[in-house]
Amino acid sequence: MRIVILMNGESPLHRNQVREVLSRVPGVGWWNQFTSVFLVSDPNNNDVAWWRNLIAHSINGPSVLILAANDGWAAFAPDDAMQWMTDNW
Repeated sequence: MRIVILMNGESPLHRNQVREVLSRVPGVGWWNQFTSVFLVSDPNNNDVAWWRNLIAHSINGPSVLILAANDGWAAFAPDDAMQWMTDNW
């Protein structure tokens, strides 16, 4: 499953907390080139409610929106920023 995690009103501490959570889930890859956005590739196929609950128990403060993502994407950014997308999304 591919999900998008959007945050609003977060601090650098909150972003670090989300990174820590993501790094603890086996097999999950993630991309955070945009400050308040995490793209997550989850081979375990956890649904958005599972991710909401996991993140809600890990951070306190910002608003968080988690969306299931379908196939397809388009972007423009430096090549090194887009490599993960090319390889994993």
